Amino acid sequence: MATRHIHSSRQSAVSSQTLPSSRLGVVVGIGTGVSTTATQWATHHAATHRIPLTLVTTGTTASQTIKTGWDSLPLVRAIAVDAPLEHTLIQLSAQAEIVALGNDCPSTHRTLSALVRRGHSNVASIPEAAADLRLPVIVLIDGLRSSEPAIRAAFDEASRRHASLIAVHTWSEPGHLGFPAISWSPIEWANNREQEREVLAERLAGFQELYPDVRVRRITTSDSNCKPLVTDARSAQLIVVGTGANAKLADISRVAAFRQLTTSEVPVLVAKR
Repeated sequence: MATRHIHSSRQSAVSSQTLPSSRLGVVVGIGTGVSTTATQWATHHAATHRIPLTLVTTGTTASQTIKTGWDSLPLVRAIAVDAPLEHTLIQLSAQAEIVALGNDCPSTHRTLSALVRRGHSNVASIPEAAADLRLPVIVLIDGLRSSEPAIRAAFDEASRRHASLIAVHTWSEPGHLGFPAISWSPIEWANNREQEREVLAERLAGFQELYPDVRVRRITTSDSNCKPLVTDARSAQLIVVGTGANAKLADISRVAAFRQLTTSEVPVLVAKR
């Protein structure tokens, strides 16, 4: 395992004038301590994407070493700031590909929520336990064109990780407790399910051509049946979700994304672009 010495700097606050001139790649917030699993996930992500890794600390010195196990990282940088981590990460996200953060305490839950709502880059929430890299990537699709960033990110991640992809299209149940509404006939119910499957196929079509190396399994299911699949650590190595298109849908989708961020035992990537 290689040991990388980090180029470090200290800033009393972050502004457009004090941001590093180069893009920051993967930004990982480690607060006042070291979030080992989040840092390891961010390091792996930076290596597989061949982009820089930036560690952000608050109230501590940035002079340290990091055991990455990856000699191929183009740059490892650390920034120590005397400012709230939430505010700092939101500003740094303007020059980041993705911001990663551990989800192991309420304070980071608030920061993750703020990044989803006000950040500029993709966001990754990393649980304390390391993911099993032999498992597939899961992407949650709502059937709208606003799902495209999530689908694109999921295919890219699956390809880079040499993993299969499970595409899950969730749809709202028309009746109580998952049963068909009384006014629905069996034929109408079956037709609705078939229409949802066609929507999923349409959303995936172009991406499967771009990523022929990714094996895809399709699942069409109701919202309630989807929850166990995406919260169980044995189901995937990564879950990818989107944020929605218009204001109303974005609000709903961000709530769903926040729940995934804070309750999932699997790393969750919120694709915003």
